[in-house]
Amino acid sequence: MTPSKAIDPAVHCHDPYASVITVLLMLGVMAFYIRQMFRIGEVD
Repeated sequence: MTPSKAIDPAVHCHDPYASVITVLLMLGVMAFYIRQMFRIGEVD
């Protein structure tokens, strides 16, 4: 996927679930990294 296609609203209208899945994946990764940071903080 090229950046222009990712930004193009027509792509999201054609496949609205793609943006939702991408956001959910990003939130999941963020939550994972935050948990890792808290675990490292607990070790210290």
